Amino acid sequence: MGAIMDSAQFSTVCVVLAFILLDILSGLWKALYNKEFSSSAMRNGLFRKVGYVLVLALGLLFENADFITQQIGYIPVFVPLSIYIVVTELASIGENLSEIFPGLADMKAFKALAVIASSSQPKRAVDESADDETVSSSDKESEEAE
Repeated sequence: MGAIMDSAQFSTVCVVLAFILLDILSGLWKALYNKEFSSSAMRNGLFRKVGYVLVLALGLLFENADFITQQIGYIPVFVPLSIYIVVTELASIGENLSEIFPGLADMKAFKALAVIASSSQPKRAVDESADDETVSSSDKESEEAE
C-alpha cells in the first residue's frame, strides 16, 4: 500500500491551505479596518473554508482509491478542485484588499479578480414571500377599485 499522497500533491495541499489562510487573514483585516467585525460572518466564512478542505480531501481520496481507479479508470479531480479553490480564494483576497486600499481596485488585475469573484459567488435564492405580499397588495387594490 502506497502513501496517501505524493510530494506534488502534498505541495498542492500546502499551497491551497496557504491561500485559505491568507483569505481568512485578509478578511479579518478588512473587517477590522472597516469596523464591521461580525462573528456570524466569520463563522460562515470558516464553514466555507472547512468545506473547501473537505472537498479537497475527498478529491485526493478519490484519486488515490485503488478500488475506484481499477473499476472506472483514473479520473484527475484533485488538481482541478485545487485550482478552483485557489482562484476563488485569490479573488476573495483581491476583493478584501481592494476595499482596504481603494486605489488597487482600478488596476486591471484587480478588475479581473472582481469578475472572477462575482462569478464564483453562489446564487442566492429569491425570497418568494416578498412577491406574495406584492401580489396580495395589488389584489387588494383591484378589489377596492371594483
